Amino acid sequence: MIKLRLAAVAALVLLPAAAAQAVTVQNAGFETQGAGTSRTAVGWTQSQNDGRDDAVMPWDAPGPTEGSWLMRLNGGATAKPVVSQTVSGFEVGRTYKLSVDVGNYAARFGSDDGLNFAIEAEGLGLASALFSKDDLGIGVADSPMVTASLIFQADATDMTIRFRGQIEDDSSFVIDDVRINAIPAPLAAPMLLSAFALAAAARRRVRQR
Repeated sequence: MIKLRLAAVAALVLLPAAAAQAVTVQNAGFETQGAGTSRTAVGWTQSQNDGRDDAVMPWDAPGPTEGSWLMRLNGGATAKPVVSQTVSGFEVGRTYKLSVDVGNYAARFGSDDGLNFAIEAEGLGLASALFSKDDLGIGVADSPMVTASLIFQADATDMTIRFRGQIEDDSSFVIDDVRINAIPAPLAAPMLLSAFALAAAARRRVRQR
């Protein structure tokens, strides 16, 4: 199942047709090492996380989709790994799509149906999407990386994008090639309506349990 929380989207707004200002993610492919060990990445903050890794990955993980490095979302058995970055240049009221390539880091750990991978965008409010390995189609060892996305409406010019792993159990992931694209105005309304419909369906499933 996919559970969406779109608190940041307070209302459906038809946006002007003007071109959106570019929004750039620093070190989007985790290629540039930060200070200290190779596990760090310039521009990114990590918590309870093992850090980035090169193309030779252990434990059945796929290789990077962009460049030679990717980022693990993996910690100890009880860790809640988080990787985040504050990004500037958003246009308040405009709809954006935050996408990332994601793979299964260790098929032997965790469950396939637990909601263990999250994408978040936080300004004044929080927009988030939760995924299981089954949702993403990466439950099988050596599955290729796939793209997961969050559609949200910006409520601040500076917003923090965030990726979380091991939310319900010890399921670990790898991520690569983070990108943010503004959605043209004619497409924004139906995509937001679709996101609201998914969120409503998720709430109904929870009530039925």
